[in-house]
Amino acid sequence: MTTEALRGKNHPQRLSEYPKTPVLTTDESVIAIPSISNSGNRRAADREGNQMQTIERYLEDFEVGQRFSSAKLRVEKEQIKSFAAEFDPQPFHLDDDAARNTMFGGLAASGWHTAAITMKLLVESDLKPAGGIVGAGFDQLRWPLPVRPGDELRVESEILNVRTSKSHPQQGLIKVRTTTLNQNDEPVQVAVGNLVVPRKAKALRSENS
Repeated sequence: MTTEALRGKNHPQRLSEYPKTPVLTTDESVIAIPSISNSGNRRAADREGNQMQTIERYLEDFEVGQRFSSAKLRVEKEQIKSFAAEFDPQPFHLDDDAARNTMFGGLAASGWHTAAITMKLLVESDLKPAGGIVGAGFDQLRWPLPVRPGDELRVESEILNVRTSKSHPQQGLIKVRTTTLNQNDEPVQVAVGNLVVPRKAKALRSENS
């Protein structure tokens, strides 16, 4: 955004006149975003700022106890049936009437559908390991409650452990508990998995120097 685009009736004529604002830092750059009194311009600046704030976290950026969250996603009846028809074709995932006579008492999403939704939410969350979410395996996977049509799901993740790899010193593992919650804050999936995360080059150089 140019200086001219930021200028308006009530705006200063020089960027140096804008109030001081927090500076966003990454490993590669320092970005300063000026404060803007006009609400429309502020929203535009926020959108640009959010894009610039996309952070990839390396192993050294993770600590035990850190928490990350996602947006919400609504699960529709037809999505439940469509997923089940292709990947888990059982009556309680496919047919409302048949599902009422099962242990579920009504249509329910496949657990693997819940897992797939969780993956999407996790990828779009603020966890953001550098290189992507690369799994090395699960220690635990549970579905405490079924997902129903109309449920709104979100994901909360907590870092349980961080360690470097002895055999591959350029990377390490983080253990993450990922809890998928519905609109009532009830857990519908709990998973504890291990993710492969690369290390920062400067950390490796420091160890080898």
